[in-house]
Amino acid sequence: MSLQMQKKSQISIFMIIGIVLIVIGGLIFAVYSGKQEPEPAQVSQFAAVNSYIEDCIKNRAEYGLSLLGLQGGIIVLRDPYLETNYSSIAYGIYQRQNTLPAISSMERELKTYLDKSLPSCLNSSAFPYLKFESGNASTQVEILENEVIVKADYPISILQGETAFTINEISVKVPARLGYIHSILRGIISRTLLEPNWIDLSYLSRFDLKIDVLPHDNNSIVYSIQDYKGAKPYVFLSALDTMQNFAPVINEEDKIELLDGQLFLKKLDITDPEGDNVECYDDTALFDITNDCVILFTPEIPGYYDVRISAADAAGNSAYKDIIFEVQ
Repeated sequence: MSLQMQKKSQISIFMIIGIVLIVIGGLIFAVYSGKQEPEPAQVSQFAAVNSYIEDCIKNRAEYGLSLLGLQGGIIVLRDPYLETNYSSIAYGIYQRQNTLPAISSMERELKTYLDKSLPSCLNSSAFPYLKFESGNASTQVEILENEVIVKADYPISILQGETAFTINEISVKVPARLGYIHSILRGIISRTLLEPNWIDLSYLSRFDLKIDVLPHDNNSIVYSIQDYKGAKPYVFLSALDTMQNFAPVINEEDKIELLDGQLFLKKLDITDPEGDNVECYDDTALFDITNDCVILFTPEIPGYYDVRISAADAAGNSAYKDIIFEVQ
């Protein structure tokens, strides 16, 4: 092929590419020329809607957090919980176990509440000149020491004529020191489990919070932790089951008879009112008693032996009984 023909071929290819580009550009212009850019007044209206929804989400989050605090860290209460004159409160201690809801559990509680309540923030009656289209609301909640962050994935299209504006995600911060309060309450519960009948007022006075101990009945108290350092007061209540733990009972006769040279096996009858595990001890060289209160030995010397049997439960309560072992 001659050089002249090669040049003609190259020119033809460039012309074809140019025509294609012109056609594509025309199509793009035709598509977008039909859409209108928001005017300044419309931009202001859309911004007002965005602010309205953001305020609504924050208000819902504040209400959910308030309910979470007044009910001991749970919004939808489940047994067991304490009924009081001011609210129903989840237990922080129940049957000598730490039952305080974890941070992750409270985050899930608040998320579930917000996922259900956020659609009510799309109040079309507040903006009758606009049309709205929305998707499903989904939130992420993060409880930190000094604030709670809520990220709402809530796709909303706002329409006015042929002009549209889209909201996808809104993030709000609530200045509630829930994480801080939770950490303090964990410390209170740990101390209470170690010393159920002792309230350390000097420990409670260390914190920049108002902490009240409210007796409810003979078996329960309520801790009220009030924070006035934030933009709004915040209150967290927790019920503590303080039912008295009783010592084990040794249900044996005062005298047990044995035969000389004959194997003796007996598990002592010891009960605990709360069903706690019990360990046994003795003060004699005649035999050794196992931790689970079993006596196994062969007596070799006839006579009378005074033995003190002791029993202690998991709460540290103990009982003893003096029993005479008669070897015949």
